[in-house]
Amino acid sequence: SRSYLKVEEAYRILERGVEAGETVVDLGAAPGGWSYSAAKRGARVVAVDNGPLKKGAANHPQIQHRRTDAFTFRPAENRGFDWLFCDTLEEPSRVIDLLKAWLANHWCQRFVVNIKFGHLPPIQILQRVFSRNGIAPYCERFRCRHLYHDRDELTLVGTIKDPVDK
Repeated sequence: SRSYLKVEEAYRILERGVEAGETVVDLGAAPGGWSYSAAKRGARVVAVDNGPLKKGAANHPQIQHRRTDAFTFRPAENRGFDWLFCDTLEEPSRVIDLLKAWLANHWCQRFVVNIKFGHLPPIQILQRVFSRNGIAPYCERFRCRHLYHDRDELTLVGTIKDPVDK
């Protein structure tokens, strides 16, 4: 699927893909292309979406489907994930705030997140992402790209700073 191809390209931008034994939370997972990509690489995936998973992601032994809202899901106490994936059809500010919460709480170590342009010009989204109160200050490594398979969206990939580096 186009979604699967997007996340595979995002790994190349980050210069690191999901590895066997790692954990992934996929917020807004349905239909499951990103979850399937991680599971195919040997990761354990928690796919969070009220909608159904389809094709390779449905009933995959490495994918646990949680039928709940991506914006209210939180990891168990003292348990984060190696990776956060998020590709939801939602307002850019809401997705940026969600990513900030995950980074500020150190609930993930790496992320691949899509931001849909919506009604905003891409430059406004970039200004917010790179501002002092945006995403970049939380990151050791951070990239923002318009991927080949993206439509009207930007893909953010990064690795967060260790808590002592903040």
